[in-house]
Amino acid sequence: MRKFIYPKAMVLEIMNMRMTINRLSYLEHKQNTENHIHSYYELHCITGGHIEFKIDFNEKLSLGTNDWLLLRKNVFHEETIQDDCSGFCIGIEIPDTSNSILGTLEGSRYYLSHDDQELYTILKSISNEMEQMAPGYDDYCRSILTQFLIRVFRQCLPGQFGAVICEQKYFNTRNVIDDFFNRYYRGIRDHFSVQDLAEKLYVTPRHVNRILNEQYGLSFGKMMLQTKLRHAEYLLRNTSKSLQEIGAECEMTEAYFFRSFKEQYKMTPRQYSKLYRKGD
Repeated sequence: MRKFIYPKAMVLEIMNMRMTINRLSYLEHKQNTENHIHSYYELHCITGGHIEFKIDFNEKLSLGTNDWLLLRKNVFHEETIQDDCSGFCIGIEIPDTSNSILGTLEGSRYYLSHDDQELYTILKSISNEMEQMAPGYDDYCRSILTQFLIRVFRQCLPGQFGAVICEQKYFNTRNVIDDFFNRYYRGIRDHFSVQDLAEKLYVTPRHVNRILNEQYGLSFGKMMLQTKLRHAEYLLRNTSKSLQEIGAECEMTEAYFFRSFKEQYKMTPRQYSKLYRKGD
């Protein structure tokens, strides 16, 4: 585990706030942490893997690569690593409690969002500067960090900066969708319709297909078929179940299973099994 830590607190004047960055660290391998609390805001940016946060003892949030989470001060939280996870962690003190922007931030226990590597690129450049410690690196870091925080706050504030992200209504859409379809692999087959996914996303069933097409290029029906075929592929590789048993477990007729599998993998289930089944 590497840590990049400023030798002294860095003070920023940004968006009418006087802020003190009291920690900036990059963790190559994040560790589980027990329930704890901070007297300052804490920003987590996930650069790889998956991690689960438990907020105020019971609410769970699942973060993946390029997700970030801004926690308000005095919020209990613990972290559980789902797989090898890395990321940045920044502690932020904002002492001016009369500031209107801060008043908006105080309206929610946390803010959760997704970034397509722009924030990671900014933080990585700061880490590189801190490693090299070239002349003027602290001023350069302050400039880059200001850009970074503006990007984050614009996603948290109302009005011209965008919609307020509240813990009751905002969630990472891809995480919800992925978790929904991953239930199939865990054998949870009830409540598995487009209506069920619509309820989880707080949208209409018609809008579900729009979201899936935008993010995955697939309709709900095709996502469902792909999920079943991936499960069939796993069973063909790792179990001794017959083709009929696998087709039945994946809720497909024998003819439909064979035809769909061949279209997806360019070979029949039987040919796939002979090539890849473990122990054969």
